Amino acid sequence: LLMAGAMTQSPLTVKGINPTHIAAVLEVMTSMGMEFKLGDDQVELVKIGALEPVHVATKPYPGFPTDLQAQLMALCLVASGPSVISETIFLIRR
Repeated sequence: LLMAGAMTQSPLTVKGINPTHIAAVLEVMTSMGMEFKLGDDQVELVKIGALEPVHVATKPYPGFPTDLQAQLMALCLVASGPSVISETIFLIRR
């Protein structure tokens, strides 16, 4: 939901969430130009600037989750340059 808000330049609040569980996601989004206000059980997306490209590698928890690659790819489409997302959890067989 936070990435959807960023893509549409729509500040929003997600309630009923432990912000520490998504620290890696918030770190990546912050590096792209977003600002958050964290509460005990909520995350508020308060500022969306010009979105910067990012280089991210998936990692086991508490790293960036592989399950959020698709959402991050969509967010990267509205960034100001090329981004790179590297999968490190699942083997890719050729």
